[in-house]
Amino acid sequence: MRAAISISSQGFCRPENEQIDVPWWSFTKLVIATAALKLVEKGLLDLDGRLPGRRFTLRQLLQHEAGLPDYGWLETYHSAVANGEEPWSAEEIIGRTFEAFPPWEPGTRWAYSNIGYYYLRELIVDAARKEFWAALDALALTPAGVRNVRYAASKADLEPVQMGKGRGYDPRWVLHGLLVGPITEAASFLYGLLAGTVLNEQMFAEMRKVRLLPQFRDELWKHPAYGLGIMGAWDGLASPCSHSGDGPGSGIAVYGKVVDGKVSIAACWESRGTSREAERIVLEKLEQI
Repeated sequence: MRAAISISSQGFCRPENEQIDVPWWSFTKLVIATAALKLVEKGLLDLDGRLPGRRFTLRQLLQHEAGLPDYGWLETYHSAVANGEEPWSAEEIIGRTFEAFPPWEPGTRWAYSNIGYYYLRELIVDAARKEFWAALDALALTPAGVRNVRYAASKADLEPVQMGKGRGYDPRWVLHGLLVGPITEAASFLYGLLAGTVLNEQMFAEMRKVRLLPQFRDELWKHPAYGLGIMGAWDGLASPCSHSGDGPGSGIAVYGKVVDGKVSIAACWESRGTSREAERIVLEKLEQI
């Protein structure tokens, strides 16, 4: 199954299954990053000061430069998920990961880390003085005009969600949290972000300060890069940017660009492959818009 949508100055194009609820996987990271930067904007978090009791800064967490490994590197994690085991606690996931892959000096290496975004989750909750879902909703989703999105905290929360081959998955395995909703809402969130209705100009500019990652260059991504919770944007907003995500049974890709002041978005959730196929579809669509 596939759900896809594109938005341009000419309006919406909704070709396939756009209203079904799907897991946003790591597209959730863009929402988390936006909420964190909104708190910086409000003066409740510091972007570049070392975090209390930590060796890294908020910026380093957002950009995956905090010297943190990822639990996705653990074979035991993948086995546990595949076998339907009870999710480990956050402390156990982090402990097992650090034992197998000790952290390194922040700022010396780029490495994608879900653990880093779990720490962001904790920072957002503490600074906003709200439950995690309430904070994301108030700081990031509502300012973008997004309403029909939910936080999945249990297997029951995923029962009405289209999971592809990932039926029975427990979202507690996603340490930083998992949002679910229609692909239209993911596209609408990105539209609001790129249109400048969520973050102020300074914070949005900070989000788009990217690190080029030539080690990941391939036929789809000629200039891969990562900013503060945002993929792409190697050539500013004229180049596709946003985030992809993968999980058991499906992948998602939501990307957009701004050319001559006009925002264009393409989004796809794909149950017949990974985010790679979804990325291919949205990048082709963005070329056509």
